[in-house]
Amino acid sequence: MNLNDNILDDIPYDQAIFTKHLIYRKMKNLKDGYDIHVLTRLDNRFVWDKTNNYENNIDQNITVENFNDLRFATEDVNNDKYLTIYRLYEGMGTDLMIYNSENNLVWSKLNIPMDINNIQTTSLLDIPCHIDLTKECDDDDNDDQPFDMSFEPLCGWDNLLKREPPDEIYVKDKIYVKDEYSNDFYTNILDDEPIHRNDNFNYPDTDDEKSVCFDKDLVVEIPSEEYRVDPYDNEWYTKKEFLEYYGGLTEWDNQHPKLVLRREQYYHFSMMFKHASNRRFEFLFKKFEKTFV
Repeated sequence: MNLNDNILDDIPYDQAIFTKHLIYRKMKNLKDGYDIHVLTRLDNRFVWDKTNNYENNIDQNITVENFNDLRFATEDVNNDKYLTIYRLYEGMGTDLMIYNSENNLVWSKLNIPMDINNIQTTSLLDIPCHIDLTKECDDDDNDDQPFDMSFEPLCGWDNLLKREPPDEIYVKDKIYVKDEYSNDFYTNILDDEPIHRNDNFNYPDTDDEKSVCFDKDLVVEIPSEEYRVDPYDNEWYTKKEFLEYYGGLTEWDNQHPKLVLRREQYYHFSMMFKHASNRRFEFLFKKFEKTFV
């Protein structure tokens, strides 16, 4: 079926869009609209890659095919060069096409209809989708020097946050060894022995709500003068004490609570993602940094 220009809105989501060299599809997005994805090779595999560069191709004469009438040979999955696509009629393969996102798309008529059940095939809809997050940023988020990760798609971060538990966990001076689980581990924790505390506080019976009370006359005094923690001895001092000891206010300014918080969060972030590649870390850190006001 030949189609004219500006008809994307009228094409159903279950239709594959064929141009001279490429196959496209529509996918719903979170803005109550749709995005256009192109079937292309990425990292030695075929994916439906979200694209905004389709107008020149869509402007040409295009055809559509129902995805239910299209299958591709799964033995091509490990082949990074092409896909073998079959067009079906009443469950029988009638036409064949070789697709590599570069060649001219031409259907070749099969001499004898093929029972598609005799070969391993699957739907084109089973091919995974990919969105390059570096192209999804708003204009005001773009840096002076754009961050290029085209060679390293974000969808391929396997086990990025995987954390293995420690081989040994120390609980009350007893060791729980991974892969040697037993009920003794919980028995050691939830025993009937009273908890020995090193203070003289009379702990109330928490089962009795009335036994828990608060001092209504409790007054919290907030110091009128600001204190900041010294970066070297972790003790709190006033601005005057910083000036007298260091002879300036550089250390005082550096210990502003907001700066201390950011510093701590940056440290935790770097430790969590230290195993990521340099480019991945840089991209994530820029996004993380923008979350601070």
